[in-house]
Amino acid sequence: TKTAPEGYESLLTMMENEFVIYPNPSNGTFNCLLYSDKNNIATAKVYDTTGKLIFKENVYLQEGRNELKFENTAIPNGVYIFTIKSDEVDYGSSKMIIKK
Repeated sequence: TKTAPEGYESLLTMMENEFVIYPNPSNGTFNCLLYSDKNNIATAKVYDTTGKLIFKENVYLQEGRNELKFENTAIPNGVYIFTIKSDEVDYGSSKMIIKK
């Protein structure tokens, strides 16, 4: 089981319906540590800087801590926006960098 980088755990205990992406920059494989206030099905998406959808995956969230791993080494180097939302909750967005 992967854990958040040192120093993030205390921050994450205060989070609800928020997430952290790591490592950032990544080589295309990255983790999303997300806290959800209920069981939910959400969609994770990665957009390029022009708004074009690059990656999409449905994820099943449990109430509490969720550690999600995304392996997509086909994403080229660049700056992207990662979003995750369900029909009920928008967990937000985060800038991510792919650098191989």
